[in-house]
Amino acid sequence: MSKRAKIWDVIYPTVYILLCMILCTAAVLIVVGAVTKQYDVDKMRSEIKVLPLIISAAAYVLVIFAQRKNRKRDDLRFGPDENRWGRGTAILACIGIVCAGHLWSTIITKSGLEDVFAGYRSVAAGAFEGQNMIVLIAVTCILGPIAEEIVFRALTYRRARAYCGIRWAVLISAFLFGLYHGNVIQFLYAFGIGILLALIYEKSGSLMVCIAAHMCVNLWAVFCDRIADALFGGALTGVVIWLVIDAVAATLIFRKVFQKK
Repeated sequence: MSKRAKIWDVIYPTVYILLCMILCTAAVLIVVGAVTKQYDVDKMRSEIKVLPLIISAAAYVLVIFAQRKNRKRDDLRFGPDENRWGRGTAILACIGIVCAGHLWSTIITKSGLEDVFAGYRSVAAGAFEGQNMIVLIAVTCILGPIAEEIVFRALTYRRARAYCGIRWAVLISAFLFGLYHGNVIQFLYAFGIGILLALIYEKSGSLMVCIAAHMCVNLWAVFCDRIADALFGGALTGVVIWLVIDAVAATLIFRKVFQKK
C-alpha cells in the first residue's frame, strides 16, 4: 500500500463520520422544514430543542451500521480484539478516565480559554441546556460513544498503529478525535481524552472497555455540574479538594491498570 493510500485509510473513518453528520443535518432540517413550514434554521433550533440530538442520533446510527463491514475487514487485517482485562480492571479504568476527564475539563475551563473562544459556550448550552434528559443520555452517553469508538479506536487507531506504531497511532487518533469535535475548547478536551482512550484500547485489547469508559465520561459531563453544586455550592475550597482527589485517583488508577500485564 502506498503512503498516500495509508494516509487515506487512516483519515477515512473521520471523514466518513463528518459526512454522515452533514448528510443527516441536511436531511433532518429538510424533513422538519417540510413538516413545520419553518425554514429558518435558528428558529427551528430555538423551537425544537431536541433537534441537534436528533441529528446526532441519526448520524451515529448510520455510522454504527455502515461501518460493520470495515470493522470485520480490519479484524482480518489486524486481528480481532482480545480482551486482556477482567471486570475489576475495566471498572477501575472507567473511574480513572472520569477523574482525569473532570480534572482536564476544569483546567481548560479555569484557564480563561472559554473567554477567548466565546462561541464554545453557546455550543455547550445548545447541547445540554433545556434538553430532554432521556434523549440526551441516549444520544450522548450511549449512541455517541459506540459510534465514536468504532471510528476513532477500532478503525483509526488500529490502522495508524499498523502503519506507524503505537505512539504515533495514539497521537493521530486523539488528534482526529479532537478535530472531529469542531472547536478549540472541545479539541483540547477530546485530544486529552482521546489519548487515554487509545491507551486503554491498546492495553485492554477490548473496544467494549473503551466504549464503557467513553460512556462514563459523557455521563459524568451531563451530571457533574449538578453534583458539584449539590456538594460544594460553588465554593472554591470544595472545587480544589475535588481536583486534588481527581488527580490522585487518576494517577494511582492509571499507574495500576497501564502496568498490568
